[in-house]
Amino acid sequence: MATGTAAAGHKASATAVAWYAVDNGLFASASKDATVKLWDPNAVALVASFEAAANVGALAAGPAASNASLMAAACADACVRLIDVRQGSAAQTLSGASAFVPARCALGPA
Repeated sequence: MATGTAAAGHKASATAVAWYAVDNGLFASASKDATVKLWDPNAVALVASFEAAANVGALAAGPAASNASLMAAACADACVRLIDVRQGSAAQTLSGASAFVPARCALGPA
């Protein structure tokens, strides 16, 4: 996980954005540069950057009611990477898809 200023933005086009529902002041962006970045628009600053290992096509955060710290990143290598925002690391990689994960993903209660 890396932190910095807004100048440390994506190196390729952004492909998705999602509000981080647990903290109303934060949102995440995904990119073809294989990163997911967490932003604080109030401070106009980058809070964290996560390596996804492949281009990220979609992004989803867990619901605020669950107080979950996970975000899901659907990647071009047919994997979904779960990112633990509080821990600042990739929590798990879900593989097994036969092709690129569709451009939509969602996290919700079981």
